[in-house]
Amino acid sequence: MRKRRTDAKTRVAIRAFLAGETGAVETCQFLSLELYRDPELADRSDTLFIREVADQVSETMLKREWHPQFAAPKLKQLQQYEEQVKDHLKQICEQILLTFEKRKKDAETNENS
Repeated sequence: MRKRRTDAKTRVAIRAFLAGETGAVETCQFLSLELYRDPELADRSDTLFIREVADQVSETMLKREWHPQFAAPKLKQLQQYEEQVKDHLKQICEQILLTFEKRKKDAETNENS
């Protein structure tokens, strides 16, 4: 039951990113934790990519800690970084959703066997 809740939260996080409701860094921070729990969700190179992006500081945290004089340039840097990683993360997220669907079909097949 706990696994299903975790999978559901992961799907919600991915869909929010794909809909443009959350950023790449925030999504990677969430997925990085999920990949520790379920390392088979993504292949090794995608997992390393997600963890690298997750190491970046979140936009919210940065806004609180930056001196107002430096906030605008830093936010611009963060936005540029988000744009750089967004397309690749989108591909990874779509693949993770496919992995969930495959698992669901496999479970249904096993139940019917």
